[in-house]
Amino acid sequence: MVEGLKARCAAIEAGGLNQTARDVLLALREVDCPLAEAADTLSALADAHGLNGAAGSIAALKVRANAILSRVPAAAQTARFRTGFGRRFTYYDGFVFEILAPGLEATQPVAAGGRYDGLLTGLSGGKVSATGIGGVVRPDRMVRVRRAGA
Repeated sequence: MVEGLKARCAAIEAGGLNQTARDVLLALREVDCPLAEAADTLSALADAHGLNGAAGSIAALKVRANAILSRVPAAAQTARFRTGFGRRFTYYDGFVFEILAPGLEATQPVAAGGRYDGLLTGLSGGKVSATGIGGVVRPDRMVRVRRAGA
């Protein structure tokens, strides 16, 4: 999804879309808010631009955000939703995440990953359909954070 958004933004910069589509994509690209506000922020953007078909996806995001925040209440203070965020690996086709820690650069997450529900379908030419999730935890970075007292 994010890779698709980046491609669309590149098309915008190249002048390949009409002004209305450019405005919508540029506004969407700029969303960066607390996770608890993500669904409302996207709903407002969808309403402002007449994106009626987005309601189902936004509702699903709200359910996911509420589940995260109910299980990890402390995340309400730090968890952010950014549409400009994405993974370099294009097989991620759903929710992606990073866990950042004080004392490390924003480009050095202690954990990262996401969903890749279409990977096996694509690799098998449609013969296999399975959902997937993957991630990595960086022990070296966790040790650095702990040593720094963060």
